[in-house]
Amino acid sequence: MHQICGDIVKTVDQTMSDSGYPVSLSIGMATYSDTARSVSEILHEVDLEMYRHKTEGKKPQ
Repeated sequence: MHQICGDIVKTVDQTMSDSGYPVSLSIGMATYSDTARSVSEILHEVDLEMYRHKTEGKKPQ
């Protein structure tokens, strides 16, 4: 699943760049086991993951 999300982000980012639009995409993803958790907790984890990736992508290389 991580590879699929990464491929989507790369494709959208490249397409937007090629089209001259200064837009990028961030995707958050979380998986969970059969342990009952609230939707709110799962969405919170997805948000944290998305922002972590977004921050990492802005670091100077």
